[in-house]
Amino acid sequence: MIDGNPTNFQAEVVEASHDQPVLVDFWAPWCAPCGVLGPILEKLEREGGGAFKLVKVDADDSPALMQAWGVRSLPTVVVFRGGQPVDRFVGARPEGEVRAFVARLSPRPGEDLLQQARNLLSLGEWPRAAEVLRTVLALNPSLDAVRATYVHALLRQGDATLARHAFGPLRERARADLKLAALAAMIDASEATADVDDEAPLQAAVDAAPADPAARLRLAQWRMARGRWQDAMDALLDLVRIDRAFGNDAGRRGLLAVFELCDDAALVRGYRRRLSAGLF
Repeated sequence: MIDGNPTNFQAEVVEASHDQPVLVDFWAPWCAPCGVLGPILEKLEREGGGAFKLVKVDADDSPALMQAWGVRSLPTVVVFRGGQPVDRFVGARPEGEVRAFVARLSPRPGEDLLQQARNLLSLGEWPRAAEVLRTVLALNPSLDAVRATYVHALLRQGDATLARHAFGPLRERARADLKLAALAAMIDASEATADVDDEAPLQAAVDAAPADPAARLRLAQWRMARGRWQDAMDALLDLVRIDRAFGNDAGRRGLLAVFELCDDAALVRGYRRRLSAGLF
């Protein structure tokens, strides 16, 4: 525990927070709730073994710091990370609540790997991203959002079999979660077209039989499995126009899945309007 003041605040709090979370306790000797909260924070710092750093600022001696960081009542606890305030709470709390608050300061297992995976995904490095995400899930299998991203990466690298296996723990949630249901539809599309390496024969089949809904669905699924969202939506809209009922409304259901998967909001809005116009 360190006593903070205007002279050492920059070094002990702002700069130090680049190396570890810094928890600043704004308090005063006359503040009864401060007298309750302070010992709890000091106890948790000792137990944490360096998980965070505690700095106590006497508000009576440091009114400029109170003003600078928007502290209007005591006690106020402000968390600094990376040179910035990222969280706070006001007033004395029971030890259990303070303990839960402090627990959020610790990095989750695989957090650095998760950032690495996000960078790889942004570059379209699907196999490498999938490998990193698999490691993250090995550390913490309960991260459903990470699992969904892992499944998506597997699909983009063409491994539908492993994607379906990895999707297993999410299957029940997919009944009520539109994004997970869309991911399940992408798995189906990938499996349905796993034996086709090139789009040309699928397009040729559509050109040869423009009124054949099965050929058009297969083309749409091939495009969907490869993340070619706009091309997939074009084929699915054509399917809706040709045969709305085909495959238990496969065209509309496929479009709704792509709407959830595509991250181009403006593009999705345009195709939603086109779908609505076609249906009504």
